[in-house]
Amino acid sequence: MGSNSYKIIFAIFFLIFAVTLCVTPLIGSTHINLMKAFAGGVNASNNLDANILFQVRLPRILLGALAGAALSVAGSVFQALLRNDLAAPFTLGVSSGAALGAVVAIVLNLNITLLGFPMVSLFAFLGALGAVVLVFSLVRTRQGDFPTGILLLAGVTANFFFAAMVMFLHYMADFSQSFRIIRWLMGGLDITDYQPFSPLLQ
Repeated sequence: MGSNSYKIIFAIFFLIFAVTLCVTPLIGSTHINLMKAFAGGVNASNNLDANILFQVRLPRILLGALAGAALSVAGSVFQALLRNDLAAPFTLGVSSGAALGAVVAIVLNLNITLLGFPMVSLFAFLGALGAVVLVFSLVRTRQGDFPTGILLLAGVTANFFFAAMVMFLHYMADFSQSFRIIRWLMGGLDITDYQPFSPLLQ
């Protein structure tokens, strides 16, 4: 494919993305009037349409878009570095390593924040980083090379190992911890303000 083809594909997907951002605020159990919502503004406490749009729907839409963008960038980086279309955070064990780190923090009841970041998120990052270090350490040859095929196989193996550890810790957790583990693994957009965007954008 030529560069023009990639530009056309990029333009099409960007158009779909823009249309999605414009349409999704209108979807919900309660119908809102955009004219009334924008007339009220973000801080209009007595405007129901503005409250639903700016305090309920828009934060979730933006968070979903940001999460999707982060996942796509992560996949693209792995594919570019390894020059393999199959390379992804899932196939290299990074996702399951992050899940294991988060589950460990939940089981240990680390409900505190450090420098504005929840410990669960920090442990998830450390778990992902540890998974990368482990996989690359296992695959690295004496010449300092990282054979792509072996790297993917090691990543899949690490993924199964971390997933098994997550299941074990989930089995050992109590009811409240089990609920938090399930909610974290499934993800969610149950936010009603813009506070979660601050640590994500830093």
